[in-house]
Amino acid sequence: MWNWQLNKKDTKVDEGEVAGIDPSPGMIEEAKKRSEGIVFEVKSAEELDYENHFDVIFCNSAFQWFREPEKAIENCFRALKSGGRIGIQAPAKKVYCPNFIEAIERVKRDERTRDIFKHFKSPWFFLETAEEYRKLFEKFGFRVVFSKIECVKTRHTPEEVFDNLLFRCNCWLPESGVLHC
Repeated sequence: MWNWQLNKKDTKVDEGEVAGIDPSPGMIEEAKKRSEGIVFEVKSAEELDYENHFDVIFCNSAFQWFREPEKAIENCFRALKSGGRIGIQAPAKKVYCPNFIEAIERVKRDERTRDIFKHFKSPWFFLETAEEYRKLFEKFGFRVVFSKIECVKTRHTPEEVFDNLLFRCNCWLPESGVLHC
């Protein structure tokens, strides 16, 4: 799940800074171990408080986690310099990955994890069409040059996804059984 294998030299940035922002302290700590030359902040997109600061904002597989996507988009627009660009990659539709959705349901029922997930509510934000995404971004001042929803098939069975989720839960659970994210 973590893909913080980015280094400043990989971004081809000769001057300026590369910033990594995530609301999870654990994700930031993991990112720091795997990255060089990047400034990290524990902050959500909804808390983004920059003005006219970034040339580019890239959001990979995170948009669906935004609790207040409109506030996040507004903050991103404000944080970009004039002529700045934003790139978003995220699962698009409510049933974006049936195997993942099925695996989440199994984690919620499994005796090893059900107590942890008994109050789980889907945190994801999805729209159903590229047009809906385009309109959402345009509402906050973006000029959308490309918006597309693709169907990408996975090779993983629901059982493999479940095992992966169970493994990650075990990685996050200390002896006390308290989940740390």
